[in-house]
Amino acid sequence: EFVSTKAETANVTATVGGKPYNAGKVVFIADRQSGKITLLPVRKNSAAANGTDSITLIAKIIDANGNPIKNEEIMWGAGNHKVTFSPATGKTQTNDLGESQITLTSTDVGNITINAQAVKGGLALNQVTEKLSFTADTVTAKITNWLAPTDTKQVADGLALVTYKVVVKDSNNHPVANSQVRWETNLGEFVSAQATHTITTTDSQGEATVDLVSAKAGSAVVKASVNGMQSTSSAKVEFIANSNSATIALAPMTQRDFVANDKDKVTYSVTVVDASNNPVTAENITWKDENGHPVSIDNPTSKTDSAGKS
Repeated sequence: EFVSTKAETANVTATVGGKPYNAGKVVFIADRQSGKITLLPVRKNSAAANGTDSITLIAKIIDANGNPIKNEEIMWGAGNHKVTFSPATGKTQTNDLGESQITLTSTDVGNITINAQAVKGGLALNQVTEKLSFTADTVTAKITNWLAPTDTKQVADGLALVTYKVVVKDSNNHPVANSQVRWETNLGEFVSAQATHTITTTDSQGEATVDLVSAKAGSAVVKASVNGMQSTSSAKVEFIANSNSATIALAPMTQRDFVANDKDKVTYSVTVVDASNNPVTAENITWKDENGHPVSIDNPTSKTDSAGKS
Protein backbone atom coordinates (compact mmCIF):
# COMPACT_ATOMS: atom_id res chain seq x y z
CA GLU A 1 0.00 0.00 0.00
CA PHE A 2 1.35 3.40 -0.91
CA VAL A 3 0.18 7.01 -1.43
CA SER A 4 1.36 10.08 -3.37
CA THR A 5 0.80 13.84 -3.35
CA LYS A 6 1.90 14.22 -6.96
CA ALA A 7 -0.49 13.57 -9.79
CA GLU A 8 1.33 11.24 -12.16
CA THR A 9 1.57 7.67 -13.43
CA ALA A 10 3.66 5.43 -11.16
CA ASN A 11 5.32 2.19 -12.27
CA VAL A 12 5.06 -0.36 -9.42
CA THR A 13 7.72 -3.05 -9.06
CA ALA A 14 7.63 -5.89 -6.52
CA THR A 15 10.83 -7.70 -5.55
CA VAL A 16 10.72 -11.31 -4.42
CA GLY A 17 13.86 -13.22 -3.57
CA GLY A 18 15.87 -10.43 -5.08
CA LYS A 19 14.04 -10.72 -8.34
CA PRO A 20 11.91 -7.70 -9.52
CA TYR A 21 8.43 -8.23 -10.85
CA ASN A 22 6.44 -5.55 -12.71
CA ALA A 23 3.26 -4.98 -10.71
CA GLY A 24 1.73 -2.61 -13.29
CA LYS A 25 1.02 1.07 -13.36
CA VAL A 26 -0.85 3.22 -10.88
CA VAL A 27 -2.28 6.57 -11.92
CA PHE A 28 -2.54 9.31 -9.31
CA ILE A 29 -4.84 12.16 -10.29
CA ALA A 30 -5.29 15.66 -8.90
CA ASP A 31 -7.60 16.01 -5.92
CA ARG A 32 -10.46 17.95 -7.44
CA GLN A 33 -12.27 18.52 -4.16
CA SER A 34 -9.33 20.53 -2.85
CA GLY A 35 -8.94 22.39 -6.15
CA LYS A 36 -8.97 26.16 -6.30
CA ILE A 37 -9.23 28.53 -9.25
CA THR A 38 -6.88 31.53 -9.29
CA LEU A 39 -5.89 34.19 -11.78
CA LEU A 40 -2.26 34.62 -12.69
CA PRO A 41 -0.81 38.17 -12.47
CA VAL A 42 -1.90 40.19 -15.49
CA ARG A 43 0.56 41.87 -17.84
CA LYS A 44 -1.72 44.90 -17.87
CA ASN A 45 -5.02 45.68 -16.21
CA SER A 46 -6.04 48.65 -18.34
CA ALA A 47 -6.62 49.09 -22.08
CA ALA A 48 -7.98 51.67 -24.49
CA ALA A 49 -11.69 51.28 -25.20
CA ASN A 50 -11.18 51.15 -28.96
CA GLY A 51 -12.19 47.57 -29.72
CA THR A 52 -8.63 46.49 -30.53
CA ASP A 53 -6.47 47.12 -27.47
CA SER A 54 -6.82 43.89 -25.49
CA ILE A 55 -6.30 42.46 -22.02
CA THR A 56 -5.40 38.81 -21.54
CA LEU A 57 -6.29 36.85 -18.41
CA ILE A 58 -5.05 33.40 -17.43
CA ALA A 59 -6.92 31.28 -14.92
CA LYS A 60 -5.28 28.32 -13.22
CA ILE A 61 -6.83 25.47 -11.28
CA ILE A 62 -4.67 23.36 -8.95
CA ASP A 63 -5.36 21.13 -5.98
CA ALA A 64 -4.06 21.55 -2.43
CA ASN A 65 -0.76 19.88 -3.40
CA GLY A 66 -0.20 22.05 -6.45
CA ASN A 67 -1.30 19.48 -9.00
CA PRO A 68 -2.92 21.04 -12.09
CA ILE A 69 -6.51 20.09 -12.83
CA LYS A 70 -6.98 19.83 -16.55
CA ASN A 71 -10.02 19.74 -18.84
CA GLU A 72 -12.01 22.02 -16.52
CA GLU A 73 -14.43 24.33 -18.32
CA ILE A 74 -14.34 27.94 -17.17
CA MET A 75 -17.04 30.53 -17.81
CA TRP A 76 -15.93 34.17 -17.99
CA GLY A 77 -18.19 37.16 -17.39
CA ALA A 78 -17.97 40.97 -17.20
CA GLY A 79 -21.23 41.88 -15.50
CA ASN A 80 -23.08 44.71 -17.24
CA HIS A 81 -20.01 46.04 -19.02
CA LYS A 82 -20.01 45.39 -22.76
CA VAL A 83 -16.90 43.42 -23.75
CA THR A 84 -15.88 41.13 -26.58
CA PHE A 85 -14.27 37.87 -25.51
CA SER A 86 -11.93 35.69 -27.50
CA PRO A 87 -13.06 32.95 -27.74
CA ALA A 88 -16.39 34.62 -28.38
CA THR A 89 -18.35 32.14 -26.22
CA GLY A 90 -16.60 33.32 -23.09
CA LYS A 91 -15.82 29.69 -22.27
CA THR A 92 -12.36 28.15 -22.06
CA GLN A 93 -10.85 24.88 -20.87
CA THR A 94 -7.79 24.23 -18.75
CA ASN A 95 -4.78 22.58 -20.39
CA ASP A 96 -2.31 20.07 -18.95
CA LEU A 97 -0.88 22.83 -16.76
CA GLY A 98 -4.31 23.58 -15.37
CA GLU A 99 -4.28 26.93 -17.17
CA SER A 100 -6.89 28.57 -19.37
CA GLN A 101 -6.59 31.87 -21.20
CA ILE A 102 -9.07 34.45 -22.47
CA THR A 103 -8.66 37.81 -24.20
CA LEU A 104 -11.11 40.69 -24.09
CA THR A 105 -11.63 44.08 -25.72
CA SER A 106 -14.22 46.80 -25.31
CA THR A 107 -15.45 50.04 -26.85
CA ASP A 108 -17.04 51.19 -23.58
CA VAL A 109 -15.11 53.24 -21.05
CA GLY A 110 -15.28 52.18 -17.41
CA ASN A 111 -14.01 50.05 -14.55
CA ILE A 112 -15.12 46.43 -14.72
CA THR A 113 -14.90 43.25 -12.67
CA ILE A 114 -14.15 40.08 -14.60
CA ASN A 115 -15.44 36.85 -13.12
CA ALA A 116 -13.95 33.41 -13.87
CA GLN A 117 -15.96 30.43 -12.66
CA ALA A 118 -15.47 26.68 -12.92
CA VAL A 119 -18.60 25.48 -14.69
CA LYS A 120 -18.76 22.04 -13.09
CA GLY A 121 -18.43 23.31 -9.54
CA GLY A 122 -17.38 21.13 -6.61
CA LEU A 123 -14.00 22.81 -6.12
CA ALA A 124 -12.87 24.20 -2.81
CA LEU A 125 -12.90 27.59 -4.59
CA ASN A 126 -15.07 27.75 -7.70
CA GLN A 127 -14.68 31.37 -8.85
CA VAL A 128 -12.34 34.33 -8.79
CA THR A 129 -12.54 37.99 -9.92
CA GLU A 130 -10.19 40.59 -11.33
CA LYS A 131 -10.69 44.36 -11.57
CA LEU A 132 -9.85 45.94 -14.93
CA SER A 133 -10.47 49.23 -16.66
CA PHE A 134 -11.04 50.48 -20.19
CA THR A 135 -10.13 54.09 -20.83
CA ALA A 136 -10.54 56.61 -23.65
CA ASP A 137 -8.12 56.11 -26.52
CA THR A 138 -5.47 58.83 -26.29
CA VAL A 139 -3.97 57.78 -29.64
CA THR A 140 -7.09 58.79 -31.60
CA ALA A 141 -7.86 61.83 -29.43
CA LYS A 142 -8.70 65.04 -31.29
CA ILE A 143 -10.59 68.30 -30.80
CA THR A 144 -14.23 67.69 -31.66
CA ASN A 145 -15.82 70.97 -30.60
CA TRP A 146 -15.17 74.54 -29.47
CA LEU A 147 -17.39 75.40 -26.50
CA ALA A 148 -16.18 78.99 -26.15
CA PRO A 149 -16.02 81.77 -26.98
CA THR A 150 -18.85 83.04 -29.14
CA ASP A 151 -18.32 86.15 -31.29
CA THR A 152 -17.13 88.86 -28.93
CA LYS A 153 -15.38 92.19 -28.56
CA GLN A 154 -13.04 92.97 -25.71
CA VAL A 155 -10.97 95.98 -24.70
CA ALA A 156 -7.32 95.76 -25.72
CA ASP A 157 -5.91 96.77 -22.35
CA GLY A 158 -3.88 93.64 -21.55
CA LEU A 159 -6.32 92.77 -18.76
CA ALA A 160 -9.70 91.94 -20.30
CA LEU A 161 -9.99 88.16 -20.81
CA VAL A 162 -11.41 86.06 -23.60
CA THR A 163 -11.79 82.41 -22.57
CA TYR A 164 -11.42 79.63 -25.11
CA LYS A 165 -12.66 76.08 -24.40
CA VAL A 166 -12.42 72.90 -26.46
CA VAL A 167 -13.62 69.32 -26.08
CA VAL A 168 -11.28 66.41 -26.83
CA LYS A 169 -12.73 62.99 -27.71
CA ASP A 170 -11.44 59.75 -29.18
CA SER A 171 -12.67 57.94 -32.30
CA ASN A 172 -15.45 56.29 -30.28
CA ASN A 173 -16.67 59.66 -28.98
CA HIS A 174 -15.31 59.16 -25.47
CA PRO A 175 -14.09 62.32 -23.66
CA VAL A 176 -10.32 62.06 -23.23
CA ALA A 177 -8.98 63.21 -19.87
CA ASN A 178 -5.38 64.35 -19.23
CA SER A 179 -4.78 65.07 -22.90
CA GLN A 180 -2.37 67.88 -23.78
CA VAL A 181 -3.85 70.68 -25.87
CA ARG A 182 -1.41 73.02 -27.65
CA TRP A 183 -2.68 76.55 -28.23
CA GLU A 184 -1.43 79.35 -30.44
CA THR A 185 -2.65 82.86 -31.26
CA ASN A 186 -1.79 85.52 -33.80
CA LEU A 187 -2.66 88.35 -31.40
CA GLY A 188 -2.12 88.98 -27.71
CA GLU A 189 -0.87 86.34 -25.31
CA PHE A 190 -2.21 83.51 -23.20
CA VAL A 191 -2.40 84.40 -19.53
CA SER A 192 -1.01 81.09 -18.27
CA ALA A 193 2.20 81.40 -20.30
CA GLN A 194 2.38 85.13 -21.07
CA ALA A 195 3.21 84.03 -24.60
CA THR A 196 1.55 83.32 -27.96
CA HIS A 197 1.88 79.55 -27.40
CA THR A 198 0.89 77.46 -24.40
CA ILE A 199 -0.21 73.95 -23.34
CA THR A 200 -3.11 73.00 -21.10
CA THR A 201 -4.55 69.62 -20.07
CA THR A 202 -8.09 68.31 -20.42
CA ASP A 203 -10.17 67.59 -17.33
CA SER A 204 -12.27 64.49 -16.61
CA GLN A 205 -14.87 65.71 -19.12
CA GLY A 206 -12.27 66.05 -21.87
CA GLU A 207 -12.45 69.86 -21.72
CA ALA A 208 -9.51 72.28 -21.81
CA THR A 209 -9.58 76.05 -21.39
CA VAL A 210 -7.22 78.95 -21.89
CA ASP A 211 -7.50 82.72 -21.37
CA LEU A 212 -6.32 85.29 -23.90
CA VAL A 213 -5.53 88.97 -23.34
CA SER A 214 -4.18 91.61 -25.68
CA ALA A 215 -2.83 95.14 -25.39
CA LYS A 216 -2.95 95.45 -29.17
CA ALA A 217 -6.17 96.03 -31.06
CA GLY A 218 -7.12 93.64 -33.82
CA SER A 219 -8.79 90.33 -34.65
CA ALA A 220 -7.55 87.24 -32.82
CA VAL A 221 -7.23 83.88 -34.55
CA VAL A 222 -6.72 81.08 -32.04
CA LYS A 223 -5.79 77.52 -32.94
CA ALA A 224 -5.56 74.38 -30.81
CA SER A 225 -4.09 70.98 -31.60
CA VAL A 226 -4.07 67.48 -30.12
CA ASN A 227 -1.90 64.67 -31.45
CA GLY A 228 -0.72 67.00 -34.20
CA MET A 229 -4.27 67.56 -35.49
CA GLN A 230 -5.05 71.28 -35.51
CA SER A 231 -8.39 73.02 -35.20
CA THR A 232 -9.16 76.74 -35.53
CA SER A 233 -11.80 78.59 -33.53
CA SER A 234 -14.55 79.98 -35.74
CA ALA A 235 -15.43 82.71 -33.22
CA LYS A 236 -14.86 86.29 -34.35
CA VAL A 237 -12.89 87.78 -31.48
CA GLU A 238 -11.90 91.42 -31.73
CA PHE A 239 -9.82 93.44 -29.32
CA ILE A 240 -10.72 97.11 -29.58
CA ALA A 241 -8.97 100.30 -28.45
CA ASN A 242 -9.75 101.53 -24.95
CA SER A 243 -11.57 104.82 -25.46
CA ASN A 244 -11.45 105.48 -21.71
CA SER A 245 -7.70 106.01 -21.96
CA ALA A 246 -7.84 107.91 -25.27
CA THR A 247 -5.65 110.95 -25.90
CA ILE A 248 -5.82 113.35 -28.82
CA ALA A 249 -2.86 114.78 -30.72
CA LEU A 250 -3.01 117.63 -33.23
CA ALA A 251 -0.95 117.10 -36.37
CA PRO A 252 1.84 119.69 -36.88
CA MET A 253 0.99 122.53 -39.26
CA THR A 254 3.29 123.03 -42.24
CA GLN A 255 1.86 126.50 -42.86
CA ARG A 256 1.23 129.03 -40.12
CA ASP A 257 0.06 132.18 -41.98
CA PHE A 258 -3.13 132.41 -44.05
CA VAL A 259 -4.89 135.27 -45.87
CA ALA A 260 -8.03 136.45 -44.08
CA ASN A 261 -10.13 136.63 -47.27
CA ASP A 262 -12.84 134.11 -46.40
CA LYS A 263 -11.40 131.84 -49.09
CA ASP A 264 -7.98 130.68 -47.89
CA LYS A 265 -8.72 127.51 -45.83
CA VAL A 266 -6.88 126.06 -42.86
CA THR A 267 -7.10 122.26 -42.50
CA TYR A 268 -6.49 120.58 -39.16
CA SER A 269 -5.95 116.87 -38.47
CA VAL A 270 -5.92 115.00 -35.18
CA THR A 271 -5.05 111.43 -34.17
CA VAL A 272 -6.72 109.67 -31.23
CA VAL A 273 -4.98 106.70 -29.58
CA ASP A 274 -5.43 104.84 -26.31
CA ALA A 275 -2.86 104.18 -23.60
CA SER A 276 -1.45 101.24 -25.60
CA ASN A 277 -1.16 103.39 -28.73
CA ASN A 278 -4.08 101.69 -30.46
CA PRO A 279 -6.03 103.96 -32.84
CA VAL A 280 -9.44 104.81 -31.40
CA THR A 281 -11.97 104.52 -34.20
CA ALA A 282 -15.41 106.18 -34.54
CA GLU A 283 -14.57 108.67 -31.80
CA ASN A 284 -16.54 111.94 -31.97
CA ILE A 285 -14.40 115.04 -32.42
CA THR A 286 -15.81 118.54 -31.79
CA TRP A 287 -14.10 121.52 -33.41
CA LYS A 288 -14.46 125.08 -32.15
CA ASP A 289 -12.59 128.36 -31.86
CA GLU A 290 -11.24 128.96 -28.36
CA ASN A 291 -10.29 132.67 -28.50
CA GLY A 292 -13.46 134.18 -29.90
CA HIS A 293 -12.01 134.87 -33.35
CA PRO A 294 -14.76 134.93 -35.94
CA VAL A 295 -14.15 131.82 -38.04
CA SER A 296 -16.34 129.55 -40.11
CA ILE A 297 -15.87 125.80 -39.52
CA ASP A 298 -17.08 123.58 -42.36
CA ASN A 299 -17.68 120.51 -40.17
CA PRO A 300 -17.82 121.35 -36.46
CA THR A 301 -18.06 117.60 -35.64
CA SER A 302 -16.29 114.64 -37.18
CA LYS A 303 -15.40 111.01 -36.41
CA THR A 304 -12.05 109.26 -36.35
CA ASP A 305 -11.38 106.68 -39.05
CA SER A 306 -9.85 103.21 -38.70
CA ALA A 307 -6.44 104.84 -38.18
CA GLY A 308 -7.78 107.04 -35.38
CA LYS A 309 -7.48 110.12 -37.57
CA SER A 310 -9.99 112.90 -38.16
